[in-house]
Amino acid sequence: MAKPTTELANDCKPPPYTHWDQRGKKPVLLSDLKLIDSDRKCKRLSFQTDDPELAKRYMRLLVPSLVAQGRLSADSGAAKAYHPKGTGRSRLKKLSAELRRLKAVSQAKYGSEVGAAANRWGVPVGIIYCLVGRKPPLSNGTFATRRMRARQRGQRMPIGNTWEHRPQGGKYFGWNGKVLWARLQIDGRHRQWPLKCIDEDKAEALMGPVTDARKKLQRAAAEALNCELGTNAAVAAAVSLVGARAQLAKAITMAGGPKELAEFVINGPKGVGTASPLPVAVAMKETNQARVKQCVKWVADLIRANPDRPPVPLPELRKQAKSKFGVPRRLFEEGNNCCIRQAQRLTKNFNWGKGGRRPSG
Repeated sequence: MAKPTTELANDCKPPPYTHWDQRGKKPVLLSDLKLIDSDRKCKRLSFQTDDPELAKRYMRLLVPSLVAQGRLSADSGAAKAYHPKGTGRSRLKKLSAELRRLKAVSQAKYGSEVGAAANRWGVPVGIIYCLVGRKPPLSNGTFATRRMRARQRGQRMPIGNTWEHRPQGGKYFGWNGKVLWARLQIDGRHRQWPLKCIDEDKAEALMGPVTDARKKLQRAAAEALNCELGTNAAVAAAVSLVGARAQLAKAITMAGGPKELAEFVINGPKGVGTASPLPVAVAMKETNQARVKQCVKWVADLIRANPDRPPVPLPELRKQAKSKFGVPRRLFEEGNNCCIRQAQRLTKNFNWGKGGRRPSG
């Protein structure tokens, strides 16, 4: 790639086996390594910096570690250019022990542990992910996109719109005058009660179980979102959610919280009781995407029965689609992904789009 257009330091030449990349506002350096166990042409990790000296420090850590793992040839030019010397070897041994520990970490703690290791070693988190050899945990946005696509296919997926899905930041206690009060956010309200202590360490120890139980409830609610309603996985997730609610209610009671609040937590949001086998879900009516799918099938059947021209004028056909499936004009005939276009691609018949008068019958 050509040198970045953004003005850098005096020397814009990248370190050996790195190259410039300028997809955003600021140019950054990427690694340029050919790994043995990779089908890709090059392994390119972003160093998230435009400082060549900092990139060299990252390479002196990355390249010898890959050689020690057998993922990079010891005879390669990169291995010779960044061969460890002196104190660098002892540092690599410590890093190797850190990587072995991260490989044994559970998936639930993996993301936070990798981030903490990257901070300790002063490197981008992508380098640690590469050396550990495990994929990074999926983000919440990825799961949200998967749920959206499942709804488009007509599946009944829960929606995370209750207080159980909202995290609570900060401490779970604080001062109100000269008294320490417990603070808990539930159902959009701040729930408070006085604590029987005047020392912050004791208050933290008293509210510790509440903090842990609240976070576990949020994780259980998030896991329930990824289960289609009516499946065995959804029932198992609902059972876990009931258990997490009971654990939070018990922690609130042990911390001196009001019984009414504990009962509210056990009952769950929107009055869902503990005997309910399913989590809070979307309404049972079909989604807009499911109606469009039915409309596409209906139009495809009409195209097969009338391959040359529509049986009635398109405005009349549009009214029938609105009456049968509730599909508006925009979804019926506008755009490349409307019902008519989808039906034409499904039947591989595009005659309806041609001009000419409809034959009288």
